[in-house]
Amino acid sequence: MADDATILSVLAGLQTSVETSRTETARAIDSLRTDLTARIGEMVTRREHEAEIKRLDEADRRVARRLEGIEHQLTGVREQMEEADEKREAARAAAEERRRADRRWLVGIVLTAIATASAVTGAVVNAIGG
Repeated sequence: MADDATILSVLAGLQTSVETSRTETARAIDSLRTDLTARIGEMVTRREHEAEIKRLDEADRRVARRLEGIEHQLTGVREQMEEADEKREAARAAAEERRRADRRWLVGIVLTAIATASAVTGAVVNAIGG
């Protein structure tokens, strides 16, 4: 059998080996803890990022729907403006035609008055001179 010194030496070696293993294991655990903490932080950051992207996408969809509504309203307003312009142009053209007809009527009246005055003047001249 082995003597006591050998056994003590082997036990001392085992104790050193166990302490070294404990130290290495503690370092490995700390390293894993640090790595896991960083990964969890990245996962949270990624989830937050994805949630923010979803929120922004929803906001974009709401804005797009609102813009579509505004464009629809704008189209309606433009159509109303075009109709009003067409009515205004038709009213302007009708007013111009009425002015022309009024001028023609006035010219006819003036010519008739001139012709009547001329005939009366001619009759008077004939009656006086005649």
